[in-house]
Amino acid sequence: MNAQPPTTDSNSREPVLDLSNFTEIALWLASAVASGVIGNAAYNYLKVVQRRFGRDRVVELQEQVYQALKRVKRKPSVSDQDLRLRAEALFRDYEDR
Repeated sequence: MNAQPPTTDSNSREPVLDLSNFTEIALWLASAVASGVIGNAAYNYLKVVQRRFGRDRVVELQEQVYQALKRVKRKPSVSDQDLRLRAEALFRDYEDR
């Protein structure tokens, strides 16, 4: 599954970010994590979030991704701890890309 950002700006090709759609962004990122296919678009999106809104918003988004991931990837064999680790890995890895 190649998830796409919720909206894009055709001039800059970067996602148009708005604090009011962080829930939608979190769901999109959670779907990417759940699929096991996290592309550069997701990492670049996180970099843009940090650049535009700061580190505090990235931390907030990480929690929202974890909560969305609990809804997206709800299986008895997958613990909440595993889901939290997956969300943490996404947010840890984006800084290295």
